[in-house]
Amino acid sequence: MNLQNLTQLSGRLAQLDLFGTAPPSPPWGKTPTVQKVTKAINSGSNALPLAYRTGYVQPLLAVLPALIQRSQGQMEPFVAPVYEQAPASAVKPELDRFLAVISDLYRSFLDKTKRVQLNIQLNEQLPPLAFFQNVGDQGPYTIPASDLQSDIQTEIGVVSLPSTYRDDPILWLSLAHETGGHDVVHADKGLIEALQQGVLNLFGASAANPSNVTPAQLPGLLWAY
Repeated sequence: MNLQNLTQLSGRLAQLDLFGTAPPSPPWGKTPTVQKVTKAINSGSNALPLAYRTGYVQPLLAVLPALIQRSQGQMEPFVAPVYEQAPASAVKPELDRFLAVISDLYRSFLDKTKRVQLNIQLNEQLPPLAFFQNVGDQGPYTIPASDLQSDIQTEIGVVSLPSTYRDDPILWLSLAHETGGHDVVHADKGLIEALQQGVLNLFGASAANPSNVTPAQLPGLLWAY
């Protein structure tokens, strides 16, 4: 191990505010209105591929008034994936790299060739959108497609990182969990149930008696849960 390199890396990481504030801030200020949010969406929607304009932007616009009210004004997670795509966005180059990483992770898990070889049903779902949080106090997180389905009737998920991470891709390692875990597991219909059953079978816990679980069966019930 090169201790000088490690020291430099540690110094760089120590300077970062992992839960701090960085651009871009929501363009509507503190109070989102339908007019302001629509303007923000329009600023970046044309930079998205057609499939995302149809599958995400249009459903978002259709439910905007109700969503603003239901989210109590917390619209950044839904709208930032669009307005941060604007050509004038302060994070456009970094966001392009962010999207490339999560797209590669997502497609590697849902690769057609691998699925044909394993006799697993093909999945045509689009990779998630992404944005950098203005205030990073929540850390990295994802909103799976299954959750957004109930909010804006879309099958496209959203992944987020604090904007303070944007120049330091070594901090993007959490995307292996956010994208390879949450997004893929929820996008691939039936995968959760198959994993649960596989774990139960592995530990002989499929027919376990809840009132008399053996030590050998317990890991199966635990990991299935």
